[in-house]
Amino acid sequence: MKLNAQLQAPRALDPAYRMVIAVARRTPLSRGGFRRAILNFIKARVDHPIITDFRGVPFILNLDNTTEAKALFGYYNIDELNFLNAGLPDTGAVFVDMGANSGFFTQNFLARTKGTGHALAIEPNPKMCARIRANYEILQAQSKTGVSKLSLEQCAVGDVSAVMELDLSTGYGGAHATDEKSAHSITVQVEPFETLLRRNGIEKIDVMKVDVEGFEDRALIPFFKNAPQSLFPKHIIIEHTSQDQWVGDLFGVMKDAGYRTVKTTRGNMFLSR
Repeated sequence: MKLNAQLQAPRALDPAYRMVIAVARRTPLSRGGFRRAILNFIKARVDHPIITDFRGVPFILNLDNTTEAKALFGYYNIDELNFLNAGLPDTGAVFVDMGANSGFFTQNFLARTKGTGHALAIEPNPKMCARIRANYEILQAQSKTGVSKLSLEQCAVGDVSAVMELDLSTGYGGAHATDEKSAHSITVQVEPFETLLRRNGIEKIDVMKVDVEGFEDRALIPFFKNAPQSLFPKHIIIEHTSQDQWVGDLFGVMKDAGYRTVKTTRGNMFLSR
């Protein structure tokens, strides 16, 4: 991109670029190599965050983050969103976004629940937390039916309260907790999951999304072993591609807690109890 998108004011795409995206959204060409080519074309020409919508939900998307850039095409994590929405009660829904990144799932939940729900977004990267807040503000500005409550915790989740490094060398989407400080890391706070739930007054979870890049076992095994079952999420979307980094058998612990696998995609598993 010409400039760091973080320094530019968000605005809509130019009409010509919107037309390219609109055509791509309506064809299979929005996937795979063609999608990457379109993204690279737009990234080289757009120097600002993009105000747009994802299936009717307003977003500010930054092209320096692969997670956000993929949402331009309207297909990103559709199975996951459908599972999330299917697991929500009509009113009083509670959603936890562990490893929220820029808040894609959080924003969708907040828009769909129309003022009756509560989302807890947990994200250690301060830049991503700022993006979550910015998206929440545009949702509040545009909503005519009310916006559900957002609680935001700027920290990582682990087995104990501690200070660790967040390695950003593979980009915002691949950020992961580590003990090793480097030129590509920032220092972040780590807190146990149950501590965060108690701090935010959460007594039940309808749906939870987990994407913490290989730290899932340390974040969740202590929780499922020690927390009351009343806090166990009814439905979970969890990334499974980093299992080789786990030091504990998280899925075995979850099975013992009563979870069954509903569906597996290339990147995530859907579980219910």
